[in-house]
Formats: sequence, C-alpha cells, structure tokens
Amino acid sequence: MDWDQRAFAWLYRAFRRVGGKGRAELAGSPLEALTTRFETLGGLLSGEKWEVVSSRSMGGVSPGRLTLPQSLDWLSDPDQQATYYLFRVVVGVTAADLGFQAADAWSDRRRALAMLMAMPTIAETLADRYPGAEPLMVAAGEAISARFPFDLRSTEARAFSIACRSVL
Repeated sequence: MDWDQRAFAWLYRAFRRVGGKGRAELAGSPLEALTTRFETLGGLLSGEKWEVVSSRSMGGVSPGRLTLPQSLDWLSDPDQQATYYLFRVVVGVTAADLGFQAADAWSDRRRALAMLMAMPTIAETLADRYPGAEPLMVAAGEAISARFPFDLRSTEARAFSIACRSVL
C-alpha cells in the first residue's frame, strides 16, 4: 500500500469515528459531533478553508461551504451516518475542486440531477486521487441505494426517485 493510500485509510478511520456514544448523544446527531473534523478534512483535501453546515434538504456545495443533511434518520446506525457524512464531505470537496457547484437558485431536484450527472467524473477523480477511498464509496453507495433523494409521496417525486435509482 502506497503512502497516500495509507494516509487516506488513516483519515477515513479517524474522521469516521463518532467519538463515543456519549459525545454523539450530547451533540444530538453525528453531524454535530463531527462538523469540526469535517471542516479540517475539507481543508486537508483541498488546501482551502471549509465551513460545514446542516440543512433540512439533502445539502450541496458552494465555494468554501458544504451543506449536509441535518438528519439521516433513514440510517439508524451512528457509524453508518458518520460514514455517509464522510462520503459527502469527500465528494463535496472534490466536486468543488472540479467546478461542480450548484447555483443558489437551483431547486433540490435540479441539484440532485446535476450531481447525478457529475458523479461519474467525481468517482473517477476520487479513485485516482485517493485509492484507499473505495471502501468509503462502496459503503455510501449501499447506504443511499435504498433512498434517493426524495420521498415517494407524489407521483412526480416517485418517478424522479426511480430514475435516480436506475442511474445509481
């Protein structure tokens, strides 16, 4: 294993840890417990300062700012939640580096569609830059495959979700 693979594996283990059950429970969510670590990771990966904030939506990327879902209640295990958040940070920083950033005025669906179109390039870049990231990609793919990215309450949302799942 090359030094960059070992470094990414170490970062993966270090940044994924929720920090003990007590800390996650005090914070209210794994995201709150991990925000500082994720901001540090964003800086390490890009060389730039990152702010990580929560949102009721699925989140997104803007210059220097990662917005992540406030709650991942569809993932019951805190370690799965932490892994998914870590995946989103790595993908978000890489997406920003490649120029894939949504405009503020875009709807959640337009953002999701743009990210789906960008994911093959982002995944290829991640594999090239961080060969040790494959387990993270697999774990996040398994976590998200059952739910993407909208609910199924309306016919329109259901059709969009089915299309997204077929792409994934």
